[in-house]
Amino acid sequence: MPAALASLKLAIEVYGPRNVELIPSYLILAEASLGLKQLNQCWEYLSQAQYTILQQQEQAPPAITSQLARNMAQLSIARKEYEDATRHLANDVCLLFS
Repeated sequence: MPAALASLKLAIEVYGPRNVELIPSYLILAEASLGLKQLNQCWEYLSQAQYTILQQQEQAPPAITSQLARNMAQLSIARKEYEDATRHLANDVCLLFS
């Protein structure tokens, strides 16, 4: 976790606070938080990634957007929100083939 946080801080310094280059760091931090069962923290990181994608849609590669959808599905499964997980996985599949 400390290395991922350091990566995020460095990326913010280099690219600024709302750049698509930050999304991989947010996704890594979300995955680590999910693995540690820190679901609220995971949600925070995924929300930051999602907000950044919404702000920079034309610059966000489909693979990154797909990974975000997959991570949102994993969080939904951990929260036992299966309908949301299904929706996120469907978005993931659509993004993979777009």
